[in-house]
Amino acid sequence: MIVLSIGGSLIAPTDHSGKTIGHIEGVYLKKFRELILKYVRRGQRFIIVTGGGGPSRSYAKAALALNPKAKEVDRHWIGIAATKLNAEFFRVLFSPYSHPAVLGDPTVRVNLDHPVAIAAGWLPGHSTDKDAVVLGKTYHAKRIFNLTNVDYVYSGDPRYDKHAVAYPELTWKQYKKILGMKTFKPSAHAPFDPVAAAFAQRHGLTVTVMDGGKLANLKNALEGKAFAATTLHP
Repeated sequence: MIVLSIGGSLIAPTDHSGKTIGHIEGVYLKKFRELILKYVRRGQRFIIVTGGGGPSRSYAKAALALNPKAKEVDRHWIGIAATKLNAEFFRVLFSPYSHPAVLGDPTVRVNLDHPVAIAAGWLPGHSTDKDAVVLGKTYHAKRIFNLTNVDYVYSGDPRYDKHAVAYPELTWKQYKKILGMKTFKPSAHAPFDPVAAAFAQRHGLTVTVMDGGKLANLKNALEGKAFAATTLHP
């Protein structure tokens, strides 16, 4: 079993300001589907966890702007709803190879008769990164990939810091020190959720963070060839 956590920005793109552009990235997703099914035909099995991306942040931000008393936990639930919309879309996208229902509680193992299962956000307090590593533990996944929109984990935001250093490999302890966060915030732009990082460290899990938009690189990773990414490990 391989767990792929795909960021919402790869499903419904946003512009440089973070505003949702307003369309599904169909060309990319068609190629992504073809790539995954290539390995399905070889006998590989996948759990794909969908993020909420721009729509999640836009709705949560609007809720707070229109109602300053909106609770943080309720904004979390908005984000989770966005991940579920993307998950239902992916379930249909991968039909007839996909499990007929989006996975719920990631701590409960269910019998998966189909080679692809789709999962979404579950509870407030963390992102789908946490759901991905919990699923990885529950299903004894041999690999966990976090597909985001950057090639590596960097010392700073490479979009604004031209001196940001890329790290091909980090221990969880090193990563948490670089991240400087211990709690999850719904609109935070972290390469990997600090709550998920703490869980992965506690359970000795390894996660690969990479730019999911570069499918040739993902293909190399799945093939066991050289690829560009950051490996986060115990």
